[in-house]
Amino acid sequence: MNNILFILIFILTLNLNSAFGYDFITSVQSHAEKFNAYVELTNQRQKNKIEILNAVTKRFSNSNTGVWIHSQVYEKDIEIFIPDFINSDDIMEILIKAHTLRSLGARKIALHCTSKIEKLNISDMDNGILEILENLLKTAGVTHIKEGDKRSRKTRTTKTQRPLAPKQITVSNVEGKRLKFSKDFAALAKLDHHSLDKTPLDSHVLLMSDSSVPSNLSFLNTLVTIATLNSQQQKTTLITPYLPYARSDKKDHPGVSVTGRLIADLIESVGTNSILFVRPHAAQSEGFFKIPVFAADSKKTIGQELRDRNVSTVISPDAGFQKDATSIAEEAGLPVAVVNKVRNYETSEILLVDISGPSVKGLDVVIVDDETASGSTADEVAGFLKRRGAQKIYVIVTHLAGSAARAIHSDDIEAIIVTDSLEVTIDDSKLKVLSIAAEMVETLRPLLGDTSQCHIKMSQKNRGEK
Repeated sequence: MNNILFILIFILTLNLNSAFGYDFITSVQSHAEKFNAYVELTNQRQKNKIEILNAVTKRFSNSNTGVWIHSQVYEKDIEIFIPDFINSDDIMEILIKAHTLRSLGARKIALHCTSKIEKLNISDMDNGILEILENLLKTAGVTHIKEGDKRSRKTRTTKTQRPLAPKQITVSNVEGKRLKFSKDFAALAKLDHHSLDKTPLDSHVLLMSDSSVPSNLSFLNTLVTIATLNSQQQKTTLITPYLPYARSDKKDHPGVSVTGRLIADLIESVGTNSILFVRPHAAQSEGFFKIPVFAADSKKTIGQELRDRNVSTVISPDAGFQKDATSIAEEAGLPVAVVNKVRNYETSEILLVDISGPSVKGLDVVIVDDETASGSTADEVAGFLKRRGAQKIYVIVTHLAGSAARAIHSDDIEAIIVTDSLEVTIDDSKLKVLSIAAEMVETLRPLLGDTSQCHIKMSQKNRGEK
């Protein structure tokens, strides 16, 4: 009998700890001061001090967010504190952090808002995001919402806590307007398009996402638009030439999650029926989706450009891109060479050591890659090829996700060729932009069938508009 009583008391203690205490607490990077004040006040009010989660957040040059968690969180309860005033970058940090915690085995992930979640002030977005926020949080791994009013240090904070359940999305405040297309998307513009408020129900909408920088804001705006279309009972195919966070396609460090998988889950959670994107960082990105995926590779467009440039050899910047580089080289009927790299484990420096494949001495060559932000890789590889005797060196990348300043200002690079998968705002004589609209339409051909039943829309910011 005593043993049974002891077990019951032990279980009750566990339940109370689970209900009222958390093992770790964290917040968003941009509100460190408010977070530290909250932790200090919380620890003054409870006997057991709450530990701050050892986590690092980084903003990359392509405006993506990275999260690394160094605490041991398996079977632990985590609280994520957010103030009333946040922005789109904060939302993505919360979603990625929750997804990472879930992938590391956290038992309970509670988002603590100092006010009601529907009253959050999201500075760079309209209220449409609030209609879908709880669904996004649940998809990312948040299990509970803690809501309470914000008081002074002398006043006790009252909180309510509830499990996070699926919520019916009824977004209705996306602006309806006639959609315009730039000449670069003329092939897609040949299909019928209507404003959001006039598109008939049960139609098939091709939604062209906004992939402009800042990418977190444009991605979340796209999710709001899809949710709106879904609430109007419209079948939606998302056309996103650049798939956000596609580079995060594997666990390459401890304490990280596969953010590419989170992006796929978020896109599906708002009601997307199918998706088209262009050359993700790796083929496994297609496998993250449960919905039909149409992937254009930009190979034909790039292959034609290589033939026009009359280059002699295609260069893969590293062994990891060799398969893609070989595919592009075969399209253009050219040989491929690979730059070999080694890591200096004492300094963590990456060294370019030699080339596998034909010699580049005296030849015009082209470096191919899927994406560049700063242009540093292209600059380093071009310098290495120059020292090996290459003549003219061109660079072709599918996605220009930054300024590519180092490549543009490199004396070793003759020209940089990119596609219009992302909005290109740089005006430089060294930069050429290729249209991939024709390849996208061809990739969608099996889906389109009778194009009279399809309508194209642009998400938020229209291409071709200033």
